[in-house]
Amino acid sequence: MSLLTRTCYTASVVYNGLGTARADGAVVVQTSDTQRHIVAVTSAAEAIGAFPDAQHEQVGFAILPVPASAYVDLCGLGADEVKACTNRLEQPCCYGFVSDDIRIVRKLLTNPQHEGVIYWQAPQVTLTGDTSAWLMNLAKTLNDLRQLTPNQLQLGLCLALPYLKMGDARRLCHYLTQTQTPLQLNLRQASDLTSYLADPGIQTLLTVNPSIHLPVNIGADDDAALEAVITHLSKHTCTVIYCPHDYVGDARARFPWEKFMSQGVEVAFGSGDAIEVGLEQLVHSAQQQQGTHASPLALVRAAVKGGYRALQMTPPRFIRGDSADGLVFWQGKGS
Repeated sequence: MSLLTRTCYTASVVYNGLGTARADGAVVVQTSDTQRHIVAVTSAAEAIGAFPDAQHEQVGFAILPVPASAYVDLCGLGADEVKACTNRLEQPCCYGFVSDDIRIVRKLLTNPQHEGVIYWQAPQVTLTGDTSAWLMNLAKTLNDLRQLTPNQLQLGLCLALPYLKMGDARRLCHYLTQTQTPLQLNLRQASDLTSYLADPGIQTLLTVNPSIHLPVNIGADDDAALEAVITHLSKHTCTVIYCPHDYVGDARARFPWEKFMSQGVEVAFGSGDAIEVGLEQLVHSAQQQQGTHASPLALVRAAVKGGYRALQMTPPRFIRGDSADGLVFWQGKGS
């Protein structure tokens, strides 16, 4: 007869992938000789009262399912650098890798180390270019890459400041929808973002609910422009990618987290150029930058729900009766 033991894990934040995160929460795990499964997800006070004989373990900052980092920038890196980077990335975590080198994309697809999406950042297209030929080459390349894609990965497309007429944008959206290819738009170099997002071709691209990088100084000096940008994005299920390390060292710049969240625009975390920074550390940096503008509950939720939304993947969750093997513990040390 197996011996059953129970452990009550408590943390400042508990998010099980459903609804909103819980402050001062607890997850009670029952362990036998052969398995560990969850018997309660509740408040710390209720768990301690309901399971007085359980061992108590204070985790620290958060208990959550496997989180997702929506953007790891591998553009410009060689094969050895990419290998070293991906070897050092924290696990368990789901990732969105972006590379403009087709050889790197192939290597990541054929030698998977992490679950997530591998985005090929395609050559830039302009209104003066041959967009028909560009679309044909784009589809051919993605179709070839898709043949290499293993089950634990998805192939995605990243476009940096694309300029497409409405008809071409519709053809691209139809292709992306038919092939279930996630789209990421890198708009960090946009000089007039409000006008850019109002363009009919870009408005069409927003209908496939891409994840989006915005300029670091978004809304820094123009509240009206920021509101216009948020209005454009809130009409669709777009997810904005927030890279906290982009704001390190700039006391004037702060990502306007609360403005996006108040209008229902999801936010996901990305590491940007800080490719060796773990997701827990990104959340810790965001806490320091945002202060009272973003609660720890919202930040942890974004690390799960926002990240998977950006990657167009179904977020994991845990409830009573599930295996406890998928629980992730963040101690709150920022690393």
